[in-house]
Amino acid sequence: MPESHTSSSEPIEVTVESLGGLGDGIANHNGKPLFIAKSCDGDRLKVCIVHESKEALQGRIVEVMEGGPHRQVAPCAYFDQCGGCSLQQLAEEHYRNFKTRMMHESLSRAGFPMPDAQVTFIAPRSRRRVEFKIHPIGDKVVMAFYGLRSHVPVVIKECLVLKPELDALISPLNKALSVMPFAPYLYAVSLTSADSGIEMVLTLKSYDISRLPDLAELCKKLGLARISVRTPDSRPMVVVQLSPVEMQLGNYLISLPPEAFLQATAEGQTLLTDLVMSATKNAASVIDLFCGIGTYSFPLSGVTKTHAVEGETVMARVIRKSVQRHGITTLTSEQRDLFKKPMTAKELAKFDAVILNPPRVGAKAQTEQLAESSVSTVVMISCNPATFTRDAKILREAGFMLESVQGIDQFLWSQHLEIAAVFRC
Repeated sequence: MPESHTSSSEPIEVTVESLGGLGDGIANHNGKPLFIAKSCDGDRLKVCIVHESKEALQGRIVEVMEGGPHRQVAPCAYFDQCGGCSLQQLAEEHYRNFKTRMMHESLSRAGFPMPDAQVTFIAPRSRRRVEFKIHPIGDKVVMAFYGLRSHVPVVIKECLVLKPELDALISPLNKALSVMPFAPYLYAVSLTSADSGIEMVLTLKSYDISRLPDLAELCKKLGLARISVRTPDSRPMVVVQLSPVEMQLGNYLISLPPEAFLQATAEGQTLLTDLVMSATKNAASVIDLFCGIGTYSFPLSGVTKTHAVEGETVMARVIRKSVQRHGITTLTSEQRDLFKKPMTAKELAKFDAVILNPPRVGAKAQTEQLAESSVSTVVMISCNPATFTRDAKILREAGFMLESVQGIDQFLWSQHLEIAAVFRC
């Protein structure tokens, strides 16, 4: 909301009329839409207005006077304070309808209405990556999430989204980290559950990493495979590794560098890989753009010639080393910033199919080159319905047809949604 400012109004009473595109309830106040986080259509609420602009208002719930017909008691005890989840107030069917509608609206805006398209919903306790911020309490520190759209720390003892092995680390980690000599300098702790074990990355602010104590005992005590350390402006450095940190990608075990990108859930990755393999089964050659550590490149290389392109140095190096290690002759790779230097239409001409899996900002420049190319198959995987709409519209205007689409809700109880679509021309 442009030209916004904070308001300190007395609570007002409103009724939520609908859900917005990000899951906020929308009421009307003095002729302006009032967006209310963690509300549900039909709710009667007391609300404080916390931000105001010329176009809209933003409110915070003070009291739920009467819940709407689709409101439920949130399953998490921390929901009212924590910003990690924003949609637990929606009853299950309503939540699923909301996510499905989100996908349908994205497709329609791109010019590909597909009212029968379905979303696959991933179960709770499946997220395999998490980052906690560090919050001081007295002479100790604890791991915390932030409140919704704020930097207010919310200290938790469990998280219903996380895989059980990550959730089980919260209490012992809090105890162990508080007594470490570097505890006052801790900024964040991230955990990743790889196929072969768990990695922890510690982010330290203004600390001489050469003064770190031996963390091997901590690594062993917590059952971790590896501990890495970084400062806010540096890359992670492995300080202890008791066992390999690897991912099974197709027929190959691939070493996972610290903080490398992974799909949020193993179940989501499997669904996406199956879709990629099915959509390209008749392709003699495939190029995988924004390929990460080769999540799709390595499985594809088992059945067709594949070229993997990644801009991030560490992940591009992983692919090169893994190709050499396993002696793979059907997989080539290159490091390239696809935002600054997208693959041109001419370069793309030698491939039968393209996998496009960009970050949340999408891949406008690369999609424009795809639209000009002779490529006949594009598999687009997007975690942002808004940029998916923009990029898919570019393909439609170039003559591509939408053959199939799959929504995957691996960002449980949030406004995010993965969309994987197969386009043919």
